[in-house]
Amino acid sequence: LEEFVSDSIYYGIKTGYNTAFFIDSDTKDELIQKDQKNAEIIKPLLVGDDARRYYTKNKDQWLIYTPWELDIDQYPDIKEYLSNWKEELSNRPECDSGRFEWWALARYGSDYQYAFKDSKIVYPVIAMSPRFAIDNGGHYINDKLYMIPEENYYLLSLLNSDLLFEIAKLRVSVLGDENSGG
Repeated sequence: LEEFVSDSIYYGIKTGYNTAFFIDSDTKDELIQKDQKNAEIIKPLLVGDDARRYYTKNKDQWLIYTPWELDIDQYPDIKEYLSNWKEELSNRPECDSGRFEWWALARYGSDYQYAFKDSKIVYPVIAMSPRFAIDNGGHYINDKLYMIPEENYYLLSLLNSDLLFEIAKLRVSVLGDENSGG
């Protein structure tokens, strides 16, 4: 698969503390109402359970996207909102080492952030059946999903095929009995 997609398989964003960075529409609307500029860093979000066979469940989830190089002082309402969890955010191991500030995401895919906005194939880290889907909604993904930055329906149909799933069960780590939901 890596050869077929030229090594373009990417992991999702790791926040280090989802409670602070994952928000619902009411919170998103409230933050944008305070300052329209906040919309620049609030992104639609998919998590691992959202990827299904050929489709994604579109939940009411948004991501406050604060990469390491962001000037958070340009978004004072976002900084104030995140400060509700400053202690928890400051205690993440990466903050202790000085790699990034308390308000920043732990791992955010800086090398391929363009791919979040484009059409892509998404799939969960762990699944009991083929669960590959095309995301055309410009969703950012969390670390429970992977993405292949292409809108390739041929590849999507192969990845969701029962034949390839049977082959995968012979080659990948399996939890429990692979023929009984493992």
